[in-house]
Amino acid sequence: MLQSVPVLTLCFLAGFVGCSLRIAIVGGGISGTSTAYFLNEILGARVDVTLFEGSKIGGRLSTISVEGCEYETGGAVIHEKNKYATDLAVKMGLTKMRDDSSSSEVLGLYANNEIIFVSSKFSWFNNIKFLWRYGFDVVRLQQFTDNMLKSFDNVYDVQDKNNSYECLDGLMSAIDPVFLKYMDVSTFDGFKEDGFSSEIINELIQGTLKVNYGQTTSVHRFVGSVSIAGAGATLFSLEGGNKLLPQKLLAASKAKLINSFVKEIGQRGKEFTVKTEFNGTSSESQFDYVIISTPLTVDPARKNKIQFTGHLADIAVPGNYWTTVCTIVKGDINPHFFGYKSAQDVPDLVISVTDSFFNSISTINPVKSGQSCGTVWKVFSRKRLTDVEINTLFQSVKFVQHIDWLAYPHYDVKQHSYNFTLSDGLYYTNALEWAASAIEMDIIGARNVALLLKKKIENYGNISVDEARFSTSSIAHDEV
Repeated sequence: MLQSVPVLTLCFLAGFVGCSLRIAIVGGGISGTSTAYFLNEILGARVDVTLFEGSKIGGRLSTISVEGCEYETGGAVIHEKNKYATDLAVKMGLTKMRDDSSSSEVLGLYANNEIIFVSSKFSWFNNIKFLWRYGFDVVRLQQFTDNMLKSFDNVYDVQDKNNSYECLDGLMSAIDPVFLKYMDVSTFDGFKEDGFSSEIINELIQGTLKVNYGQTTSVHRFVGSVSIAGAGATLFSLEGGNKLLPQKLLAASKAKLINSFVKEIGQRGKEFTVKTEFNGTSSESQFDYVIISTPLTVDPARKNKIQFTGHLADIAVPGNYWTTVCTIVKGDINPHFFGYKSAQDVPDLVISVTDSFFNSISTINPVKSGQSCGTVWKVFSRKRLTDVEINTLFQSVKFVQHIDWLAYPHYDVKQHSYNFTLSDGLYYTNALEWAASAIEMDIIGARNVALLLKKKIENYGNISVDEARFSTSSIAHDEV
């Protein structure tokens, strides 16, 4: 059996000094840095990990500076039940950002050029207002969300047992088979079949989707359910910015960082060839395994695309990512646009639940607690706001900056054909984003791939990684 095992893998299993498997990770966002961290945690010094990132570490977890204060532009919140993100933040010495305003935040739903619903900062009155408008459906929706989150927690038990899955379907089915059914039906149709009113679907549920994913209830029901889970939940961010989590994970992983963009991946025999480019300089490196932690969809707006060559040329990831524009504005809101006389009456978060030039507008706080930097707003929209549109929303503008990005997948129904294994030894952590895009989902996808690699290595020698570290004399003897 050992004669068919690649020499470097056998060398790894034997525990020879200086022998390690060469692993490349492409992408320095939360997915790639989590993968690096888990590989170090699972395989230790027996792997030599190189992470390629031509831009900043953090990817879509990013901030912007406005007159001396930093603000989150993407990946701004973490759910209290996100076990991995919460636990890793603690391990990395990061602290939760305290936000005293979140519990009293006032929500406004905007449709057909007017505010149609406003919540209250008083919880008891808030409950009355929601019940008055949506009836018992509000209670049923909360029950649904609680049950869904309880089922989703199965993923942690699944991965703690070292289970891993080659495809999206396998992982989702292992968590809860009903989640696969949710991916076969739209959010609107799924909740309508369960007896929810069109009003609560088109307003509350669509509202969460517009602010979280920029999309409507035409998306599949699983991502719609994930979006609902964030509404009314305890959310937090990390002191200094959520981007600190991938930065800390990379440092803890002991991976080597190469500041270059990967342009081409091929394979010669058992080795992968990774070609990079940065500032006009090209380079080439060889690896035993490659893990891709950046979206591979063919999108016109995607600047850095990876080309697969040779027998890998047929690799293609279907679908597209959804363009979202985040506009950060420091200025005075125009209350008259929303039907108010005073700016103090405008809700803290306004979500457009019908077609409009903006998806949502909200006040935001700096990433460092205790800072007072004036009122800053975040506007999400499908397209870049024009000067006329900005001046429609604001009476005065002191600072404005647009950030266009391919934020998350363009969701539809029956999006199952996504694999964590693209080819033998070539992996893709972002497959899980097609179920739902979130910080926690990226970390789960990262751990799944790390566990896939662990299983592959163990299968070569029919020996566990831990055994390979400390009891390898028999394998060394067989090789001799």
